[in-house]
Amino acid sequence: MDDGSGIAPPHIEGYEILEELGQGGMAEVYLAEQKGFGRTVALKVVRLSKYTQVDQKELCLRFEREAKIVGKFHHPNIVTVYDVGTMGNFLYMSMELLKGGELTTKIKSGRVSALEACNIVRSMCEALSAVHAKKLIHRDIKPHNILFRDDATPVLTDFGIARSVMNSGDATGLEDIPDLTEVSMIIGSKRYMSPEQSIAAPLDYRSDIFSLGVVFQEMLTGERPVNFHDPASVSNPSNNTVAWPQEALIFKPLVTKMVEMNKENRYQSIDDVIEAMDTLDNKFVNESAPLRISRIYLFIPLLFLISVAIWILSPFTTNYELTALDPNNRLIDKSSLSIYLVEGLEKIRSFKSLPVGEHKIALKVSGYRTKVIAIDFPLERNTTINLTPVSSPSVEEFYTFQDLLEKGPANSASAKEFTERYGGSVLSDLVDIWSGENAVLLNELSVAAKLNDPSAQLALSELYDRGWYVPKNSDLAQNLSKAAAEQGYAFAQFQYALILMSQMKYTKDEEEFIRLLEQAAEQDFFLAELLLGMIYANREYRSYDPEQAHRYLRRAANKGDRVALYELAQMIEEENPEEAKIYRERAIRLGFKVNQDF
Repeated sequence: MDDGSGIAPPHIEGYEILEELGQGGMAEVYLAEQKGFGRTVALKVVRLSKYTQVDQKELCLRFEREAKIVGKFHHPNIVTVYDVGTMGNFLYMSMELLKGGELTTKIKSGRVSALEACNIVRSMCEALSAVHAKKLIHRDIKPHNILFRDDATPVLTDFGIARSVMNSGDATGLEDIPDLTEVSMIIGSKRYMSPEQSIAAPLDYRSDIFSLGVVFQEMLTGERPVNFHDPASVSNPSNNTVAWPQEALIFKPLVTKMVEMNKENRYQSIDDVIEAMDTLDNKFVNESAPLRISRIYLFIPLLFLISVAIWILSPFTTNYELTALDPNNRLIDKSSLSIYLVEGLEKIRSFKSLPVGEHKIALKVSGYRTKVIAIDFPLERNTTINLTPVSSPSVEEFYTFQDLLEKGPANSASAKEFTERYGGSVLSDLVDIWSGENAVLLNELSVAAKLNDPSAQLALSELYDRGWYVPKNSDLAQNLSKAAAEQGYAFAQFQYALILMSQMKYTKDEEEFIRLLEQAAEQDFFLAELLLGMIYANREYRSYDPEQAHRYLRRAANKGDRVALYELAQMIEEENPEEAKIYRERAIRLGFKVNQDF
């Protein structure tokens, strides 16, 4: 192993270092393969030997804190952290590999278009909205920390100096890890930090708004705002003589308000910025569309030109409505609805930005299953869709599914009856694909999974695990199941625990799958209760605990779980044979078969 001199790449167990991607002030970043998962990752490594013992302790805490913070989020515009740990003389953090490069590179290569800049900042606003909702400030918003996925999705990274908002009450769940930067410390990137951050004054969310405003102006104009670190500039704001290109002028008032020296004059929340951007976005599309068309009209066939003209003048473009309803036909708040074009998964800011024609769009609302629908814009004036909550199967649905599997796919009538009865559920999707090889549904699940829909991720996990209509791929199945479980989806936590049980080698593996099952059981998921009962009743496990076994099995049995009823009967047979007989008979009436695999 390297002695920390920096000559040789680090050795981190479970990872194969492929090449160095870059170095920062503290860390090195490597392209690596995570062996157990067969995926390429960005591996951030700190060599502890370069630091004093005091600094080493703080670095360890900082790494732990950053991983814990990022682990709180499952957001399309926030980087995903897979793993964090210590290996010998190294700290390491394994993160998703963002192949699209940094915003810094885009800015250096030439001014970013106004529309692209708007989309990037709007995505960062959504990321910060999630961060601020956890009562955290990022404190280091800059182009270097905004990266892109292959599909050009902007992603906020580097939460190493994030901290909770002062006097907010800590709702982040980070109470056990103290903030590592004192209030009086100046920390961050000087060129992008707010005036209050530059003098180590108390910070709130408005500091992040300032930093994002600096990034926005730099994209639009190629220059940052007035240098408030220069006393002459601060005392005379007229020194800020940045030239704004014509196409970006519409955003100047918004940026100016974001970078106000006095935080009381800025937008007071990131949601205020989002609201202002949405208003400007619609105006920007309307004002720029005629200009774009006039430049190319000579090259467009006449009939198409007429159709475009009709589209621009049509009242449908201003009146188009998309309404989402819950299962009780109650209106879902539009502010919680995110809409994406399926092709490229680009977020739709305004329907008026869509070209004429048929489009597939994906609708995402937290807590509901992502839905893919087709619209013909602008001909469809209104579209109403019903969304299904993300939920775990009931006892009845699960065992009906199990019985259907025993009958086989030839029994199409039973499969159809199941999908009609439980339509919109994960198990219904599995039956639909298993019995009919539904390629359309499979594609829709793939889209939803990419948008972090846990129910879609779990459905795909089951398909790849069983090899139904897709090639069997156990590693991919495990990754998808884990991603869904990490979002707190009880059914996925149960399924991922089953996978870990099948691979168990060490005591820590047992602790991990029991932790997952207990989290699912806290949501009253009967399968987690059943499996916990069976584990606690098994002497082969270190966690053997007959009292816990009895408690969990009874909880599942009370929900009508036929396997739990039978297992509970077996457990109490000696001490209470009459009660055991009642449970056993009930289990059989519900369809239990001896040696049944659940």
